[in-house]
Amino acid sequence: MIQTTDFIDIEKELNQSFQDYLTKLNPQIQPESLSVKRFKGGYSNLTYLITSNDGQFVLRRPPHGADVKGGHNMEREFKILSVLRKHFDQAPKTISYCDDLSILGCPFYLMEKIDGPIIRGKDFFENPSENLLKGVADQWINRLVELHSIPITEELKKDFNYKPGYVSRQIEGWSKRYLKAQTSEVQAIENLMSWLSQNIPNNETIALIHNDYKYDNIVFKDDSFGEITAILDWEMATIGDPLMDLGSSLAYWVNYDDPFFTQALSVLPTNIPGNYKRGELLEKYLDQSNLEVEDFTFYYAYGLFKIAVIVQQIFFRYENGLTRDQRFAHFDKYAEVFCNMALKAIEKNQIDNQFS
Repeated sequence: MIQTTDFIDIEKELNQSFQDYLTKLNPQIQPESLSVKRFKGGYSNLTYLITSNDGQFVLRRPPHGADVKGGHNMEREFKILSVLRKHFDQAPKTISYCDDLSILGCPFYLMEKIDGPIIRGKDFFENPSENLLKGVADQWINRLVELHSIPITEELKKDFNYKPGYVSRQIEGWSKRYLKAQTSEVQAIENLMSWLSQNIPNNETIALIHNDYKYDNIVFKDDSFGEITAILDWEMATIGDPLMDLGSSLAYWVNYDDPFFTQALSVLPTNIPGNYKRGELLEKYLDQSNLEVEDFTFYYAYGLFKIAVIVQQIFFRYENGLTRDQRFAHFDKYAEVFCNMALKAIEKNQIDNQFS
């Protein structure tokens, strides 16, 4: 469950404009009862816990210095969640959206607070059993298959403004984002962008996809970790190729026998001996989804490239003084490492044991 150590930047007072907004939204709230705490973790949109005499709820806003009309569009995220609730009950309920910049200086929205443990950090588990590790991974894959199995109706296509050509747009879009955030010439990244653009698969399946599906975005019912009750952070959700979604997820998955420099980048407890490897998770997904894929390497390489671009964007904000968080001081080096990992997977044509 939520602990006091899950928060940073604990604030004792809320600004008056935000207090006024909340009390107008819910007249039962007593201003003197309000408090706000920011959740730890994450490198994208910021998440806060708001506590009042009438209960708790969550606020989401863009990071400081971010493009609020790009990947940090709060209005789009709010609308996505509102639509998702009709089809997938593990998406949080929304409360309100606000684009009045006089309140917080940026758009934001409120949603329900969901209780339950979230797996954060590579040292989250202490001496876990193989059954626990694989049980968590099974739940994780099952929910992804469930999400991808939602029928894509014409109404859903309209809600998500669906357009064909998702894979091509992603390669082009993430390449442009990298170039916009580029701070130096890196040959590995140039080579990977070129390979991806020249090897786009001809066939494209569509599904409702999350686009950031990993352990620290799922909420479990309790400490037995036997049931997922909610999935968070839908800011990049859309209708697209489910294999691209899976490739993004497995790019975050570090195997227990990966080389030391990969282990150093691990942020989730996937690399504990006894856990599944990426290839095993791929097989589980394909067995349950009935999808077929001749070569998954493209999708895994894409996932690593997307992470590389994200960390490069974060480094760009740090380099330009838009954030002072020292965690980001070497993120440009991480971007290069992720691209080298992708190139090695391409060379070996495999997503496990690329460096053996």
